[in-house]
Amino acid sequence: MGQVADILRCLSEVSTRGAERLDVAASDFAWLGTQHWPAGVDVAPDAIPIGQTSAPLAVPDLSRLAQLDALHRDLPILRLGWIYLVGQVDRDGARRRVVLPLVERPVQVVRTGVGGLRLGPQITLLGPWDLSDRVGDVTRADTLERTVQFGGGALLGTPSPSPALLGRLSSLNGWAAEVARAMGFADVRVVAPDDPRDVVEGPVARLVVGFGVHTSLDTSALDLRSSLEGWASLADGPGTALAAAYLGADHGAGPTSSSPATDPVVSPLVLSVAQEQVVRRARSEPLVVVSGPPGTGKSHTAAAVALDAVYRGERVLLATRSPEAADVLAGLLERMPGPDPVLFGGGTRAARLARVLGEGLAVPTDDGADARQERAWARAGAARSAVDEVLRGVEGWSRYQALAAEVPHHQAVAPHWFAPGADLGEARSRLATARRRAGGWRWRAERAAGRARDHAGATPAVSLDALGAALEVAEVRAAAAAPPPTVGSARWDELDAAEQAFREATGLALRAQVRARVGPDHTRAVAALATALRAGRSQRRRHLRGVDADWLTAALPLWVGTLGDIEELLPARVGMFDLVVLDEASQIDQPTAAVALLRARRAVVVGDPHQLRFVSFVADDAVARAVARHGLGHLADRLDVRRVSAFDLAAGATPVTMLDEHFRGPPHLIGFSARRFYDGRLHLATRHPATEQADCIEVAVVDGPRHEGGASPAEVEAVMGLLSDAVARDAGGPATSIGIVTPFRAQAEALTEAVRAHWSAEDIARARLRVGTVHAFQGDERDLMVLSLGVGADGEGLRFLEDPNLFNVLVTRARRRQVVVTSCAAPRAGLLHDYLRWAAGPPPSPADEPGRPTSAPWAGAVAAALRAGGVPVVEAYPVGREVVDLCVGGSTAAVGVETAVHPDGPAAHRRRHLALRRAGWQVVDAFPSRVDGDPVAAALDLATSAGRTLG
Repeated sequence: MGQVADILRCLSEVSTRGAERLDVAASDFAWLGTQHWPAGVDVAPDAIPIGQTSAPLAVPDLSRLAQLDALHRDLPILRLGWIYLVGQVDRDGARRRVVLPLVERPVQVVRTGVGGLRLGPQITLLGPWDLSDRVGDVTRADTLERTVQFGGGALLGTPSPSPALLGRLSSLNGWAAEVARAMGFADVRVVAPDDPRDVVEGPVARLVVGFGVHTSLDTSALDLRSSLEGWASLADGPGTALAAAYLGADHGAGPTSSSPATDPVVSPLVLSVAQEQVVRRARSEPLVVVSGPPGTGKSHTAAAVALDAVYRGERVLLATRSPEAADVLAGLLERMPGPDPVLFGGGTRAARLARVLGEGLAVPTDDGADARQERAWARAGAARSAVDEVLRGVEGWSRYQALAAEVPHHQAVAPHWFAPGADLGEARSRLATARRRAGGWRWRAERAAGRARDHAGATPAVSLDALGAALEVAEVRAAAAAPPPTVGSARWDELDAAEQAFREATGLALRAQVRARVGPDHTRAVAALATALRAGRSQRRRHLRGVDADWLTAALPLWVGTLGDIEELLPARVGMFDLVVLDEASQIDQPTAAVALLRARRAVVVGDPHQLRFVSFVADDAVARAVARHGLGHLADRLDVRRVSAFDLAAGATPVTMLDEHFRGPPHLIGFSARRFYDGRLHLATRHPATEQADCIEVAVVDGPRHEGGASPAEVEAVMGLLSDAVARDAGGPATSIGIVTPFRAQAEALTEAVRAHWSAEDIARARLRVGTVHAFQGDERDLMVLSLGVGADGEGLRFLEDPNLFNVLVTRARRRQVVVTSCAAPRAGLLHDYLRWAAGPPPSPADEPGRPTSAPWAGAVAAALRAGGVPVVEAYPVGREVVDLCVGGSTAAVGVETAVHPDGPAAHRRRHLALRRAGWQVVDAFPSRVDGDPVAAALDLATSAGRTLG
C-alpha cells in the first residue's frame, strides 16, 4: 500500500490545475438580454424541459454562432448563460477582463427556413442549468443550482428593465449575490441588462441581468492536486490497474470471471485476428497495451473489449481524453445491438439516455433473446459446416493427387480397402484394435492382427505399419473419388448472412442479459441515475455520489466518460469497475490517467506513440524533487511525467499488441505514413486494383506571404476556392464530409473566419465541414481533407510542421481524397520534401514490388493460362495480412481467385473470404478438383463464370 500512496502523492505534486476561465465573451458571443427569452426557460425552475426550441431570434451574432455550431456539429460547443458577473481582476501581473455567467446550459443554434425563406437562428436547449464551476463548495453549489431565479415573470419579454425594477426583485438579487460570493466575489450589485462586454471596466462588482450565448469546449477545471492527495489517503490502493502499471503485473488484480483467455470470442463486432487477441488478453491480464497506427480500428477494438467484458458479467469504464473522443466511442456502441452505454459527462446523448432510463430501461423486455441467439448460432454453424465440407473435399483431392503414384503399391497390400464401397470405418476400428493389443498377450495380438489383415485382404506377412499406410491412402482416395463442387456464391451468401445474424443476435442477447440482472435495488439505482442525468452539474455530482455503485454498475455495466468527468462526477472508490479502457493514451499524462486506473482492477491502454503526444509544462527539477521526497528513485524512469505518457508507462510494464491492418483509406493516402513511420509493418486491408492506382493526393501551390504566427492569406483564399468546387460537385447527391486542417492556430482561426464569412450554417452542416488544428483532428477522419500547411515559401514554420508525430496525424485523416495547399513548393529535404514527392503519383502495384511471395504451382499454371488469353492477372496479391492467390482483371472489375484452401485450414479460409467480401471484393474459386487439374479449363471457367468483365 505504501508505494501506491507515495506514487499518488508524487503525482499530486507535479500535477497542474485546469486553466482558469475568466472571459466567455472573449471571442464568439451573442447577447440576448431579457427581450429575447428562449423558449423552455421558464420562471419556475422545476418546469425547465430539455429539447424545446425558441422562435427565430433577430440577433446578428447568433447567425455567426450557428455557423460555428455547424462546424462542430459532432459535439455541440455552445452554452446559454444567465446573469453575467463582469469586471477586471489581476492575474499573473496583468489586468484580465471578467465576463462569467452564474449558470449556463448546453444549447444548439441552428438557422431555420421554410422553402427558400430563411427565418433566422433558433436556440435548442440540450440540457439543464449548470452552476458556475468556480463554486467549490459542493453542498452550497447544489442548493444554488436547484434554486435558479428568473425574476418571477417580471422580466419576461421586457426590452430594457430599469434599475428600479431590477432592485425590486429581491429573490433574484439575493440569489445572484450569493452565487457571486460563492464564486469568490463579494459586494456585487445588479445592473441594467446592457451587453456585458460594454460594462467590464473597474473591479468585479457588477452583475448584468440577461441571457447570452457563448462557446465552451470544456466547462471543467479539474484540480488534480487535491484529487490525487485525497486518493493517497485510501487504504486499498494495491490490486488496481494503477498498481500494475507502476509496480508490475503481480500487484494488479485478476479477472472477476472464470472465462479463460482460450474461450471463443463471441462478439457483435467483426474482429481481426489481432483484435481477437486483445480481447482474449483483456480477460485475464491486469494490464494490456494496444498500439494502433491510423485507421487500424483502435476504437473498434476498445468497444469489442468492453462488450466482451460485459458479456462475462464485468463492469467496464471507457475513459477518453476529450468529449469528442467520448462521443465517438458512445456513438460506436450505440450503432450496434448491445447494452446501452452510460455517457455520463453530459451532452445530447446523456439527455437521451436520461429519457430512455425514465421509460423503464431496467425492465426485462426480451425474454426470447437467448433462444434467438441459439437459433442464429445453429444457422451459422450449419452454414460453416456446408462450406467446410466442400473445402475439406478440395484438400482431400489435392492430397490424393500427391499420393496417386503410390496407390498401386498400397492397393496390392490391402486390395479390399480399395474396392468400391469398402467400409473404411470398420477398417480403421480393426486396425486400431490390432495396434492396441500388439503389446499384450500373444494369441490375442495375433487374432486382432489377423482380423485386420482379413478385412484388408492382406497376406499374413503384411505388417500393421504397412496396413496403416495403405489405409491412409485408401481414405484420401475415397474422399477424392469425385471432384468436390465449388463452394458457390449461394453458400457464401448464406454464411455471410448467418454470421451477421448471429452477431446481431449476440448483441441483443447481451442487452437482454444485462437487463435480466435487474431487481428492485437495481431499479432504484437506475432511477437515481436518470434523475442525475437530468440535473445540472452540481446536482448530478451529488446524485451520482449518493447512488449505490454496486447496484448501479450491475444494472448498467458499460460507462463512457472523459477523464475530467470521471474524477468530478464518480465516487472516489478504488476498484469500482472491473476493467477500464484508456483510449488515446499517448495524449494523456500520468496524473490525469491515475484517476481512471485507480477505479478499475484491470486496464486496457490504447494509443499510438507515433501520433500526437501530451504536452507537459512541469519542470524537470520539480519532478526530480517530488520523486526524491517520496523515496521513489527506483521508479524515476516511470515517473518522468514530462516525457512518459500513460501509454509509455503501460508499455513499459507489459508486452504491446500492435494492430497492423489499415481499414481507412487507399494506398496512396496511407502509404507514406506506413513506410516512413511504421517501417512497412502496416498492412493495407484497403488494397484493391481499384484503389492501388488511385491518385488520391492533389498539391496546390500558392504564392503569397506568411504572416507572423502561421497565417497565410493566399492559402486561405485557395482553400475557399477548393471548398466551393467540392460542394458544387456534391450538389444534389449525398453529403461528403470535409475537413480543413492546419498545424498553426493562427491559420486555423483565419480559415474558420473565412468559412463563416462565405458559408451559411446550412452549407456547413450539409458538407459536414470541420476546421481545426492537427491537435483537434487526432482521432477524426473525413472523406475529403484539405491541408493548409501554413509554411512560408522560404521554409518559415517548417521545423514545427515536420515534427514526426504531428506530421503523421496531419497526413492520415482522409478516407478518400486529400488536397495539400502550400506556399512552400520545393523544400530541399525533410518530411515535407519526401511527402510532396510521394504525393506526385500513386505507389507501385504489388506486381512491381520486389520480394513478393511466389505462387503455388497450380496458381501459377492458371495465371499463365489467363495471360495467354489476354487477361491481366497478378499472383499472390496482398490484402491486409492475407494473400489473394490470383487477382484477375483490372480496376473495379478485378476478381479475387482462390486456387487452394488456405494453408491454415477451412476456418482461416472462411475468415479470409468473408473479410474480402466485406471489403468490396468479388471472390471466386478455381480449385484444381473442379477441372481435374487442367489449368486451361480453370482459366476458361473463370472467364465464363466470373470473367465476362475480365476480357
